[in-house]
Amino acid sequence: MKKLLALCLILIVLSTCLLTSCSVNNYKPISLKYQNSDYAPYTDGEPKSFLVDLLNNSKWHNDVAKCDCDYTVMMKNQREISYHSESGTFIDYDFGKSLTLREEDRVKLNDYFTVIMCESNVHFFDENHRCTICGFEMTE
Repeated sequence: MKKLLALCLILIVLSTCLLTSCSVNNYKPISLKYQNSDYAPYTDGEPKSFLVDLLNNSKWHNDVAKCDCDYTVMMKNQREISYHSESGTFIDYDFGKSLTLREEDRVKLNDYFTVIMCESNVHFFDENHRCTICGFEMTE
């Protein structure tokens, strides 16, 4: 009887641990791309730690938002999540959930993303063919 009770207790503890770990976010971004560009490496530092904190410590919702995403973030396990910079919404299609950022976090992350892409030669040109981030000028 004691063995059966001990076994039941162990099973309860294990199932609780498994259920809890399933709901924990474990996003580890390694690269980023804008629309159809190539992936740019997402190196360590403040931009990466900011993104990791947002992805892993924010409240995700069990729905998939309807957004046209302009960024894709590649994770260490080769999964991708999408991001819509205008609304500040991440979409994880694999797990059917989304995360919408607060306005100040959206603005900060968008700034980080544009700098990362610009440093990887993906530029954001204005009507004068000048990159709005780094000032690079496109010549004909």
